[in-house]
Amino acid sequence: MYTKEQKQAILATYRETLGNLSETCRRHKVARSTFGEWCKKDPEFAAVVEEVKEEFLDFAEDCLVERMRAGDTTAIIFALKSKGKQRGWGEKSEMQVDLTSSGKPIRYADIMPHS
Repeated sequence: MYTKEQKQAILATYRETLGNLSETCRRHKVARSTFGEWCKKDPEFAAVVEEVKEEFLDFAEDCLVERMRAGDTTAIIFALKSKGKQRGWGEKSEMQVDLTSSGKPIRYADIMPHS
C-alpha cells in the first residue's frame, strides 16, 4: 500500500507533467489501474486529478490565445470554429431530433421497410 506522502508525490508529478498519466505512473512505478482505483476510492486524490485536468485545459487555452495574439491565422480559425459556433463559425449544423411517436419510442422495426 502507498502512504499519503507517496500519493502526494505522485500527484505532484501528475501536475508537473500536465496530467500525463503514463509518464507519472512510469516515474513512480505505479500501475495505471492502481491510479484509477485511487481516483475511485479516494475523493481527495480524485479532486486533485480533476483540478490538474482543468489546469491543462487552461494552459492549452492560454497557448492558443498567445498564438492568436501573434497573428496565427490557423489558431484564430480554430478558436472561431470551436468557440464561435453560435455566430456561424462552425463547419456543421447540429440538430436535436425527438424520435418518439405519441409519447412512445419508435422501434427500428417500425421505421425500416420489411424485406
